Amino acid sequence: MARTAKQDSVRELQRTLYRAAKADPGRRFHALYDKVHRRDVMERAWALVRANKGAAGIDRQTIADVEEYGIAKLLGELAADLKDGSYRPLAARRVFIPKPGRPTEQRPLSIPSVRDRVVQAALKTVIEPIFEADMLECSYGFRPRRSQHDALQVLIDEAWDGRRWVAESDVSNCFAAIPHDGLMSAIEERIIDRHVLKLLRAMLRSGVMMDGAVEREVAGTPQGGVISPCLCNVYLHRLDRQWATRGHGVLVRFADDLLTMCLTRVEAEAALIALREILAELGLELKDAKTRIVFVPRTQREGLVCR
Repeated sequence: MARTAKQDSVRELQRTLYRAAKADPGRRFHALYDKVHRRDVMERAWALVRANKGAAGIDRQTIADVEEYGIAKLLGELAADLKDGSYRPLAARRVFIPKPGRPTEQRPLSIPSVRDRVVQAALKTVIEPIFEADMLECSYGFRPRRSQHDALQVLIDEAWDGRRWVAESDVSNCFAAIPHDGLMSAIEERIIDRHVLKLLRAMLRSGVMMDGAVEREVAGTPQGGVISPCLCNVYLHRLDRQWATRGHGVLVRFADDLLTMCLTRVEAEAALIALREILAELGLELKDAKTRIVFVPRTQREGLVCR
């Protein structure tokens, strides 16, 4: 019963933040940090990290090690460190894994320590509802109650309405390329709590360790971090907003994967030009190898295929 009550209290916190942000699009939140290290939020964060499992970071501490050490003890220590300002995230452990469907290619994955994943999850729990209030209908990836199936349904509906020319691409090395200054500027449109901003900067600057050396960059939200997909969406929301006035066709974005549904090939070509221009202003670019225009005809069974 106690666990259910705590879960309900976190959900109520998220609802309150979402409603406040939705009611006032210009509001900038200044009193959030105390909520990040709230006991119920930290316990919810641990539950999310534990359910997601995952490997150890550079400290080699696993989920099982934390359970042996004592969950309550660890959460208490993390909350105390956050409260007194002594918390410092460790560098993430850099590994490379095969890309799905392309076993000869690899993509970098950054694995934060378990303790850092808990703090990231707690911070995400608090800030995500605020930015969710601003997100547009074209965004589907890594968002609550939205899925690939929802995005696919939009593609089907738009194709039925005649938008059968599709410009598709993705953002080149998106998670590694997002500039920290631009990201923090996007965050500060909604959050001015200096402790939260300091924590986010510390996470971004914590770097990655590979071959015993720590590398720190001025860009990137390391792919593999709990909060990285949320931060990616916050930054690419700037693309979504620009598309409303500068875009061509209907944009469907799943994190860094982009599709625009257009009525003609000419419109699809214009859509790619607009995507390149807007992304360039954000310090990003399209991945040429994945950029193409396709036509989507009806099949004999009235389904959809790409050619």
